Amino acid sequence: SFPPRQGLELFLDECDKRKIRVVTSSDAEIEAVKRDLNISLGLVLERNLSIERFSNFFCLDRIGGKDYSPIIGHYDIASSELLVIDDRHCNIISALRQGCLAVHCPEYMIDGEREWDFSKINLQ
Repeated sequence: SFPPRQGLELFLDECDKRKIRVVTSSDAEIEAVKRDLNISLGLVLERNLSIERFSNFFCLDRIGGKDYSPIIGHYDIASSELLVIDDRHCNIISALRQGCLAVHCPEYMIDGEREWDFSKINLQ
């Protein structure tokens, strides 16, 4: 129900250039997430983007912070190769405890959310 974050299109373009896989995980029903994401990407972004930009979808329980091992195992990567971007502090803490990189972004509809810009994330 919310539009994509500012700079998402540029962030995805940069990931494409660097051959970085982008996945999404949610504690919600995956089909609902796909539907909402498709609507948001189609209505808001200048180019006709779709969920095909994402490599895969994972449903991860959120109780006490998400367990990112299904993503790490699926792609056969080290936990340090996974960058988690999330608006929930418990998920950021969980990612860091699992050895992942993490970026905490503000939740929607709170102070500071308007200044958040995906394109400012440095992937170096």
